[in-house]
Amino acid sequence: MPLIRYGIGVYRTCALALLLAWGCGDDDVPPPIGFDASRPDGGAVEDGGASPDGETPLEDSGVSDDAGTSIPTDCVTTDDDRIVLGSDARTGVRHVAVAAGSAGFVVLYTLNEGGFDDVLARHVPSTGAPSAPIPITDNFASERAPALVATGDGFVAGWHDNDGRGFEVVTRALDAMGNPNGDARVISAARAGHVHDRLALARVGTSVVATFVEEEVLASTRRLQAVRLGADGAVQGSVASITDPPANDPAIAARGDGSVVVWARAADEGASIVARPLDADATASGAVQTVSTQANAAGVVSVAQTPAGQLAVVFDVDVAGGGSRQEVRFRPLSAATGGAAGLETVVTPGTSRGHSPGVAAFAGGYAVAFRATSDTDLEGPTIRLALVTTNGERTALTNLDPTTADGGPVRVAVGNDGAILVTWAEPTGDGGTELVARRLRCGS
Repeated sequence: MPLIRYGIGVYRTCALALLLAWGCGDDDVPPPIGFDASRPDGGAVEDGGASPDGETPLEDSGVSDDAGTSIPTDCVTTDDDRIVLGSDARTGVRHVAVAAGSAGFVVLYTLNEGGFDDVLARHVPSTGAPSAPIPITDNFASERAPALVATGDGFVAGWHDNDGRGFEVVTRALDAMGNPNGDARVISAARAGHVHDRLALARVGTSVVATFVEEEVLASTRRLQAVRLGADGAVQGSVASITDPPANDPAIAARGDGSVVVWARAADEGASIVARPLDADATASGAVQTVSTQANAAGVVSVAQTPAGQLAVVFDVDVAGGGSRQEVRFRPLSAATGGAAGLETVVTPGTSRGHSPGVAAFAGGYAVAFRATSDTDLEGPTIRLALVTTNGERTALTNLDPTTADGGPVRVAVGNDGAILVTWAEPTGDGGTELVARRLRCGS
């Protein structure tokens, strides 16, 4: 198996330490496989054409576009729409979760101001000032990698921590303004010699499905598990394994009356994006299917469903290996099977470079946010937002904020009124990390 940066060996060392102490914040836990701060790149593979280095062309399977839906092409934001959520005392990869609900957006993040970690939420309306930080936890624990999903009248928040135990996955219900609406509860099944982390959440009907990684520490094997939850975050079924090792950070979206889980799977020939459908009980209902055209996935993956039931996945790739060409790619998924259903297209324009994407349904298509690390139009790394059709055709590209080349995944959510909120983290250069949100509107 090829060497994958921040791979199993590093994670194993940290995970073993987590069983013995409180150590290892987000910055100590490895980013997804292949994460590289430099992310050099060059040249994009055009639709259906051959890549510049002679790799297999990306073929068009003939999936139709979005039935004429008009994707807006103009996006507007102001200085007041940049929101600094907080400054963490440590530097490294951070996750800033975001979801849109009935009263606007809620963001969820962990913050360490020099002592222990805290999970905090903030309500961000479509216009106007955000709320003050809302404490979701208050304990002497190490907490990491938050996840968030909207329910009918609130949210389910999730993270993993070691509050008096080894690392387990925890959920807590929030109201529409991001305030706690019940007690925190552990949803993973504790087992000696195992840790649970890297949670993803999706709303499926009136329930929520959670998927997360279980690692057997000494063996360094990582598999995905899933469980069905109520709208209050309480377990409603049994935790089930849905993959064999290896597994990495998952993403999940609703699919019919079930869901689909996607992740990057490493193999001897390289890493590929794979998907597996789950039924309404959060158990596997089909085989693991390869989604990416080539085995060059860099590790960050995100998936979204439109109101019409269409699905798409976005992910970053290291085209030539060794970080020489990084791209963000898009592929439609089948609502019936969760597998690939159309052409794999390149979201990053021309010879530009980008990575760490997030995706959300928007205006009959999708909004894709990512870190652009190099382009002739940019002075340095920049957060970008691309609007694409359901076939991955880019209709707009907006440069948002200057940022850093590393810092973790970029996330995006779309409100009921069409407002968009993008979240990310960026090291500050003085040993800390700033957590940021940017609000904007696209179209009239």
